[in-house]
Parts: sequence; C-alpha cells; structure tokens
Amino acid sequence: MSARHPDLPCRQVVELVTEYLEHALSIEDRNQLEQHLLVCAPCAVFIEQHSTVARALATLAAAPEEAHAPAEAQAKALAAFRGLRGTGSP
Repeated sequence: MSARHPDLPCRQVVELVTEYLEHALSIEDRNQLEQHLLVCAPCAVFIEQHSTVARALATLAAAPEEAHAPAEAQAKALAAFRGLRGTGSP
C-alpha cells in the first residue's frame, strides 16, 4: 500500500496506465485512480509522461510522411521526455 493514498498503491497506477489513457477503466476504477493522482505527484507526472508519449506516437502514426526516418521519430520522442525532465516519477 502507498503511504500517499492507502486505497490504491502506486504500483497499481503503473499497471493501469494504459487502460486509464485508453479510457478502458470502469468508472469506479477511474475515479479511484484519479483520486490517487490528486495526492500523489509522482504518479501524476508518470501518467502525464505516458500521455505525452502516446500523443507523440499518435501524431507520427497519423502523418507517416512526416516520419522520414526512425532517427527523427526518436528525436521527437526524446524531445517530449526532455520537456518533462526533472519532474520525477513513481
């Protein structure tokens, strides 16, 4: 159990990140996770990092003509993470 929020351990947030971002959680699970994010800054940052990467990858997938080389895609992903640097993680 997390000392930050006893009802949802940080480890479970990590396990649920994909379902959360894809809106595949039940309302009850989503509410519980969002309550955890209100009191656990590292988990909130973790979720935001994954959301940023997912948006970057979706952009690349939607416009493959812009992804001229794997190196360019890697540079875009690294830039997304650099924007979040220093904020910590769970």
